[in-house]
Amino acid sequence: MSKLERKKINALPKATGSLSAKTTRWPATDPRSTIATSDVFVGDTGSDFYDVGGRVEQDDYFTSVIIELPKNIQSGVYKIGAGGIDARYYVAVGEDEEYYRAISGEIDLSVSDGYFEAKVFRFAARVGSAGTTAEVYMGSFKISR
Repeated sequence: MSKLERKKINALPKATGSLSAKTTRWPATDPRSTIATSDVFVGDTGSDFYDVGGRVEQDDYFTSVIIELPKNIQSGVYKIGAGGIDARYYVAVGEDEEYYRAISGEIDLSVSDGYFEAKVFRFAARVGSAGTTAEVYMGSFKISR
């Protein structure tokens, strides 16, 4: 998924499980600084990857975390960002949209047939090549197709 779009994220097939994380995009006192959802998905990109993640949708707010996992990935600890697993963080507030792409981080992943679990993940992400930076941290998920 080269560019995130809200309608494309919402079109990803629903799965079962949960995803949670914190983000520095919002002040720690803002409820939006915590992402906690059972609205999770596993999307087959049609190539060699699955888009695995979760989304939160409210009246005037939408956010999503997407981690692009190779279909042949095994359990282990992996780098996120340049030269590693691709991850994205998307935020929409009213008409404003922000597309963050991971630049560095790590994920401790367990995988079995159709089941993905991140015991922990974290990544720093940036809008564009020199834009705003935010961190997604204390992340975890358990998702099955």
